[in-house]
Amino acid sequence: MLNCKMIKKSKIIYNDLINLRFNIDQKNKNFTQKNSKIHERGIINYLIKKWNFKEISNKFPKLKNIKKHVKNHETFCENSIKLPNDIYVIWKLRGSQNHPDIILLNVKNNRINIFPIECKLSSGKIMWNDNIPVHNHYFYHIVNVNTKKTALFPSGDEYIISHEVKECYKNYKKEIIELKNKYQNIFTMMETSKDNNGNLINPQGYSVYPRVNYCQKIKKKLQHDFTEYPCLIKMEWRKKFVSCFDSFMFDF
Repeated sequence: MLNCKMIKKSKIIYNDLINLRFNIDQKNKNFTQKNSKIHERGIINYLIKKWNFKEISNKFPKLKNIKKHVKNHETFCENSIKLPNDIYVIWKLRGSQNHPDIILLNVKNNRINIFPIECKLSSGKIMWNDNIPVHNHYFYHIVNVNTKKTALFPSGDEYIISHEVKECYKNYKKEIIELKNKYQNIFTMMETSKDNNGNLINPQGYSVYPRVNYCQKIKKKLQHDFTEYPCLIKMEWRKKFVSCFDSFMFDF
């Protein structure tokens, strides 16, 4: 059974994370990558300094198995690499172009609990790329670069993305894959097909690889910004974070 001190820890971490401040340059859009690093490293440094998380390099050679479980959106895995019992943080485990930005690991004997955090900067809209917030055990840390306000919410939350929008994205992605497969097959057939002069049509192996990019319109009204959501909704986000973080810390 969890004692009050254990439960309080998750609440303190939530409150601290939404009150962190970052030295972000909101005027120079060319600093997006730099600002993202400031955002992500700020969270990591907080966890290291205040809660004694141990940082593991994402180049650590034995992390392949953990990467697989993170990619599959799993919340725990077997400790096959024999990490010592402790709490760890990894930055960019799956590389700079793949989410999530931050992975927390809690190791106890033969089990590793996994807690992912994705960081996003907002200026009226968020560039989601291929990372629309639908995976239920992700938590998103948002910073509005104009107001400097923050939010921390669970992915898949009904106030973040509705069921109807999820289904539309699901159908869109399905059709994109079908279209990709159709044209990849055509290009592949042309690699062995010849024109009227007996020359291969596609000897270079030209093909297609469409990237799914999810976009969001600019919302000028502040209440549409995640950091401006009503307190009652933010209280629900806090409850979910505390519940999930307690599970991460103590469910073995």
